[in-house]
Amino acid sequence: MNRLKKGIGALLLILGLVAFLPSCKTVKPVVFHNLKPMSFDSLFHEMQVHEARFNSLNAKVAISYKKKGSEGATFRAQIRVQKDSLIWVSIMPAMGIEAARAELTPDSLKLLNRMKKNYILGDYQLLDSLLHTTVSYSVMQSLLLGNDPSGYHILSSNAGTDREGYLITLLREKNSSGGNRVNGTAPVQMTQKIWLDPTDFKIRKLYFEQQTTDHKTKELLVYYDNYQNVQGQLLPAKMRIVFNSRPKTEIFLTFKKIELDKTYGFPFYIPADYKKLF
Repeated sequence: MNRLKKGIGALLLILGLVAFLPSCKTVKPVVFHNLKPMSFDSLFHEMQVHEARFNSLNAKVAISYKKKGSEGATFRAQIRVQKDSLIWVSIMPAMGIEAARAELTPDSLKLLNRMKKNYILGDYQLLDSLLHTTVSYSVMQSLLLGNDPSGYHILSSNAGTDREGYLITLLREKNSSGGNRVNGTAPVQMTQKIWLDPTDFKIRKLYFEQQTTDHKTKELLVYYDNYQNVQGQLLPAKMRIVFNSRPKTEIFLTFKKIELDKTYGFPFYIPADYKKLF
């Protein structure tokens, strides 16, 4: 358990991925009235048409997170994404010396903690146990890009409107090829709500809910306050991630600089004298 606690802080930093400083204020959502009704098929199609599309991404970011009952923290980071295959993160405190490095693939995660000279090799079940919510590579990548996660089969759907825009409600489960099963049981299901901006059909708010095998509810909320145009693609500029677990964790996000479709390296080397935690 002591080893687990040592790794929690650094893992949370990986999940932050991007952020703005705590002194910044959350942007007040725009209120929409009298929206023209649209069918689920039409809304889902518009959302997919307006998704960010690229092969690789490199971003300089600032990270800030706060956890109820404890002090928050702020960081700088560099994030690189090879779409659908790899997310690479280098985390630096204010002094500019790398403190941690992470590598996430669809079925594994690696964490290198340079401050404590240790590392973690694990999977997403480890991440689930630390955050008390269910995440996958597809969800992590989609959160970064403001896209809908791929690899989830739609069991039922509904479309409507509210004051925050168009609202899509979905019941989904991981496709069988994704292997998202718990102890050999049926694929894990989740309820998802997506709020779309009627002006550009970009995602403004996301809600994930999942019932666990012990009848507990896991919730994740994501707010996209602003988007920015990068080479003709609309990508998140400011966002906030809320893990409704105990204790509650909030991660505030701002992308400082983004480049697309260039050739990037993804170095990840574990020194021989580092201690393995998992």
